[in-house]
Amino acid sequence: MDIFKTVLDISKDTELNYSNLAYKFSQLFVQTTNGDNSKFLKIHRKIMTSSKVSNLIYKSSKGSFAPTANEYLGGLHSIPFFIFSKPETIALAGLISLERWNQEVNIKRQLVDDGDLKNTLVQILRQSSNLKMY
Repeated sequence: MDIFKTVLDISKDTELNYSNLAYKFSQLFVQTTNGDNSKFLKIHRKIMTSSKVSNLIYKSSKGSFAPTANEYLGGLHSIPFFIFSKPETIALAGLISLERWNQEVNIKRQLVDDGDLKNTLVQILRQSSNLKMY
C-alpha cells in the first residue's frame, strides 16, 4: 500500500480537516508496521526531545511566523536518526513536528488556521513522497 497516494488523495476532500488528515496518515503508518506502534512512539520521542525542532519552534514563537514544510523537513534532515530514514518515517516526523508547533505555539498565538495547517501537512507529505525510490 502506498500511504502517500492514499492520504494525498483523501486530502483533496475539502471537508477533511488537518487533525483528521494527520490522524489518517498516522494510522496508516502504524498499519505498515503490522500494527506495532513502537516505531511511531520512537519517532514521536525523537521529535519531542529534538533540539533542532525546539529551536525552530522557539524562532517561530519569537518571530511570530509559521514554519514552512521546507523548514520542518530541512531540520529533520539534520537530525542523525532521520538522515537515512524511509520517506514514510520522514513524513511522520514532519507531521509530529508540525503538531508539536501547533500545540506549543499556534494554539496560543493563532498564527494560522486549520486550512493552513492542512496545507503545510500536505506539502510535508508531497515532499516526503518525492524521496521515495520506486
